[in-house]
Amino acid sequence: ELVQSFEVADERVAPNRYLASLTFLFKPDDVGRLLRDLAIPYAPSASEPIIVLPLFRNAAGTMLWEDGNPWRAAWAGLAPSNSLVPVIVPFGELVDMEIIGAAQAEAGDRERLDRLVERYGAGEAIVVDAVVTGLSPEGGPSVAVTVRRFQGLSVRLGGGVYGGGMSESLETVLALAASTTRAQLEDEWKEANLLRFDRESSVVVDIPLNSVSDWLDIRDRLAGIALIRKLELTAMSSRFARAVLHYIGEDQQLVGALARNDLRIDREADLWLLHRGGGEGGGGDFTSTPAPVTPMIVPGVIGPDTIVIE
Repeated sequence: ELVQSFEVADERVAPNRYLASLTFLFKPDDVGRLLRDLAIPYAPSASEPIIVLPLFRNAAGTMLWEDGNPWRAAWAGLAPSNSLVPVIVPFGELVDMEIIGAAQAEAGDRERLDRLVERYGAGEAIVVDAVVTGLSPEGGPSVAVTVRRFQGLSVRLGGGVYGGGMSESLETVLALAASTTRAQLEDEWKEANLLRFDRESSVVVDIPLNSVSDWLDIRDRLAGIALIRKLELTAMSSRFARAVLHYIGEDQQLVGALARNDLRIDREADLWLLHRGGGEGGGGDFTSTPAPVTPMIVPGVIGPDTIVIE
């Protein structure tokens, strides 16, 4: 009952057996309803692609696009994955080099990072540094990895230290570090976007309108957000609509889901205003009653240690 359709590919018929690959397409609403009924947390959508800029540092200097960059080779060599967080490792074409170089990436040049994001149609660009730090306790290469995510006016840091045994090469350690870092990115996305059904909240929002088409567009965007269980329209005029959003999960999750649908929620006096245009600077922790606005950054940090540089 949950299967919408399926495709058959790579059929191989032998006298005693039949082999094929099947691709199933499920009904998303029905699957989501089943998971909600069973109170099974799930992430309803994938992240926008993330561009990874692998900076490698050793005694010889810092490399980004150079052919001899083993850190970029480790990222480029990762096996394809149906990950919730698609990762783009640029080829280092001439256009990429013109947009940003190693020095600009190391400095976190946001204007150049934004240009790279626009070129690849991604959600963000992160700088992932790998520094050779000597030998591990096991006698093999040791590498320290730092992940920098540039969100709003802050920088979020994460990463870890990876070491190999005496018989392991630097390339092996870098491959492990790249694979683990990619898994951290996905774990972070899951944690920030997992639908949990043990918390249900509601918030009253006013939606400024210029036309009926504005309302229809915003209504359709809200209907596509899995966190929102119900949209209750309580008042409408030619200039605004007032609605109650009934949602599950944490407040930060709702703000992030709105932003991914190009919507922003802001506090003005005692009202919450919902606008088109996610952008930076909107949002805050909120309840259905007036409360002080607390600045917020989503999604969260990679790794166990949270460092926010304002």
